[in-house]
Amino acid sequence: MKPITATLTIYAAILTCAFALLLSRTEAQNGTERIAHLVVERLDVVEPDGTPRLILYAKARDPQIIVRGQAYRHPSRTQSGMLFYNDEGTEVGGLVVAGRTREDGTTETGGSLTFDAYEQDQIVQLIGYEEDGSGVAGLFVTDRPAEAMDFEGFDALARAETDEAREAVLARLAKEEQGASRAFFGRDRDDEAAVALRDAQGRTRLRLSVTPEGEAAIAFLNEDGEVVRRVTGAE
Repeated sequence: MKPITATLTIYAAILTCAFALLLSRTEAQNGTERIAHLVVERLDVVEPDGTPRLILYAKARDPQIIVRGQAYRHPSRTQSGMLFYNDEGTEVGGLVVAGRTREDGTTETGGSLTFDAYEQDQIVQLIGYEEDGSGVAGLFVTDRPAEAMDFEGFDALARAETDEAREAVLARLAKEEQGASRAFFGRDRDDEAAVALRDAQGRTRLRLSVTPEGEAAIAFLNEDGEVVRRVTGAE
């Protein structure tokens, strides 16, 4: 009987340890677990049903464009960052950053925080971008159409392997309404602090600016982009 008793004792001990481990893992999943240092290439924050709400990622782990839980390849995004998702699991904006020194010695760096219209591109963008010391920093406000973007078209563009295939997809995408930039507040490529207000066609109609030398001006423009009136501090 002693061998059987010893076996049962060992078996009971193993079951006890396994149950304790399972209980601790269950408590960690259902409660709060503190981790001092976590190293990941991608982190998905999801609802209990698996719907994505926030994804942090290295550029090698880009989740692509997710719409209602379905992924479409992005034709141009190469930055790392953080993406936001709505209640339906559709991307609604994000924060991306990048920067490097090119082989020719020139540099580029920047970041962009965006918020999208429903199943559309960004309507608000806070951006800072410099290319070899020159760039743009500011806030853009953009109108977007009510119709959803052609996500299948973007996916096809990303997968196109020939110039002919890319041109065909670009021609398809060009037929869609893109919206129009309505306002800019920031520093432009001419190094001027500026506010540009535009009409529904994206044409600048009012521009306030201050040059690096301190010259301030207010310009009124017609639909052809011609200045019809300009007011400066000297007037």
